Amino acid sequence: MSAALLVVDLAACTVVTVASGWLVTERLLSRLARVACALLAAGACVNTIGIYGMLANVDGFFYGDVWPSEVLVDIGLAVLMGRWATRLHMAAAEPACP
Repeated sequence: MSAALLVVDLAACTVVTVASGWLVTERLLSRLARVACALLAAGACVNTIGIYGMLANVDGFFYGDVWPSEVLVDIGLAVLMGRWATRLHMAAAEPACP
């Protein structure tokens, strides 16, 4: 796996970690959605650490070789989570009555 693709994956995992961690505290979401965001935050955090370990050449660590297709999943999830977080943030800023 190329280093550039790992950097893109690292950035996507970082976005997912931050966005899902922030959305865990969003009171407009149901409890199930907040639990799902907590699971996403935990998984993305582990992925972020794993990808960073791969980029930092930790001995015997081949995370990027094991999960190469995860890059596409992480990019798609990062885009969806970023869009969802932005829409919730903008909805809270709009007045309730016209």
